[in-house]
Amino acid sequence: MAGDPHNVVRLILPRPVPGRPGEEYHHAAESLRQWQDEHILVTDPAAALYVYEQASGCDDQPEWVQRGLIGAIRLVPPEAGVVLPHEDVSAGPVAGRLALMEATQANLEPIFLLWDGSIALDGLGVVFALISAVIFAAYLLLAEYEVGLRDPVSLMAWGFFFATVFWTVVQPWWSFPVGRVAKTVSLQGRLTDWHLPVWALVLWVVVLGSIVPFVLIVGALRHVSATRVGIAAMLEPVVATIVAWAWLRETLTPVQLAGAGVVLAAILLAQTAR
Repeated sequence: MAGDPHNVVRLILPRPVPGRPGEEYHHAAESLRQWQDEHILVTDPAAALYVYEQASGCDDQPEWVQRGLIGAIRLVPPEAGVVLPHEDVSAGPVAGRLALMEATQANLEPIFLLWDGSIALDGLGVVFALISAVIFAAYLLLAEYEVGLRDPVSLMAWGFFFATVFWTVVQPWWSFPVGRVAKTVSLQGRLTDWHLPVWALVLWVVVLGSIVPFVLIVGALRHVSATRVGIAAMLEPVVATIVAWAWLRETLTPVQLAGAGVVLAAILLAQTAR
């Protein structure tokens, strides 16, 4: 059984690719799709629950027995108390299982806990967030000065040039997995049945997620101050949250709704203040 080419271990424990961390999960996703195409794995025609049992030790006197159910459930807010945490696990295995789930778009084995329910700020994350904020503020202030000397398009082009130089050093462009851009992926959420090639989504991010917004930001600096442009840019996380709710069926907690309200109120106050 261990040598069977369709042993599930080949999916849940794919062999790492030397020098290319994370690539093994995409290999697992390709194997899963191939097994589905070959009808090695088939989808149940109707909703079902499966009973499973795991035991350790001898069959006559197992050291422990664990029983449970396997089935698809709808994600609900943690405070609803429908899905409860099971046990604490190490961060490394959680990250690996999450990467496998994202690559295969499937839960190939029971995962009892991805979040322990606590909220804590990561020190390194806070530092990088502050650095990002300072860099963005500096970008706006420099752009506000330079926009009086040149047109917004050429100014933005210089910004993208220096960004390209930086990221070529930090994350070389030749390490980009070019072979994946031809693959087709689901849009998830309410658009699960819709599929687009990866290259189209990358093009969307490049054009509508980077070029167009920065052209608008730099162009706006001809008419309003960098402070107001920066504050207006804070609409992005609020709009992203609304899109996630409408498209991906994400749920919002009262704290998140309050945070969005504070951001909107601050933007309104800043834009109307004299």
